[in-house]
Amino acid sequence: MTWVREMVVGDAAAVSAVRVAGWRAAYAGVIPGAYLDAMSVERDAARREERFAARRAAGLCDLVAVGADGQVAGWACCGPRGAPGDGPGAGELYALYVRPGLLGRGVGRALLGAVHEEAAARGWGALAVGGRGQRPRPPLLRDGRVPGGQGRAERGVRGGGGAGGAVPAAGGPVPGRARPTVGCPSYRV
Repeated sequence: MTWVREMVVGDAAAVSAVRVAGWRAAYAGVIPGAYLDAMSVERDAARREERFAARRAAGLCDLVAVGADGQVAGWACCGPRGAPGDGPGAGELYALYVRPGLLGRGVGRALLGAVHEEAAARGWGALAVGGRGQRPRPPLLRDGRVPGGQGRAERGVRGGGGAGGAVPAAGGPVPGRARPTVGCPSYRV
């Protein structure tokens, strides 16, 4: 069983461990190994602890998924959308990480559900997925679908699905679980 709660400063080391492990697992063979090996849970945790209060004051919401064993299994961060032209009714999912050994067990789904609840509570009519200063892109569900009904517009895809094409609407499989190279503007929440 996984439950999601708001992060407290005491979770910083566990969140950093999930984040660093996630980077190492996801980017092995993509980013130079020396860079990944140099990532430090301790440095990341110290930075996270130092910036914790400022992040809250800026309107960011850090959530942790906790497993039945009481250990942090994942982390997500959302907050107001900061792109030029965005109104006060838009939010953004900045990060979502799951401990690599727990992928496929519903941790990410629980976190994303809690992010959507947070977005609704804050009155955000839209939730972008991406990162500060990045073009948002739709996440893929475990079964290869794009959530939220987005995806009918022509967008390039990469991965097992080939070099280009359209991302199917929610419910439709993405060939080879391809990842969009260009994102959608937002998801309605």
